[in-house]
Amino acid sequence: MFQDECGVELNPKVKKILMKKGEMRRVVIHNDSKERINFSGVVNPLNGDLYVKNIVYGNSATFIDLLVDLEDVFSKYKKIYLYVDG
Repeated sequence: MFQDECGVELNPKVKKILMKKGEMRRVVIHNDSKERINFSGVVNPLNGDLYVKNIVYGNSATFIDLLVDLEDVFSKYKKIYLYVDG
């Protein structure tokens, strides 16, 4: 199984920027509201089993909570090999 976290900013303010045809520039998005949703999830690539959890912060405490949840959610497995980044 593979595990990762992600964060999504809500209601970002997209601004326009002028550029010449064929030119690529970075468009900076300002988010004054600072609203954000964070997720942590696990997927089994062999059969598509998926578990996603809404988290407040991506820290060690939420990771341990996720491991406890996985014990219940995937109780049908005798062993779970979990690949994580970082």
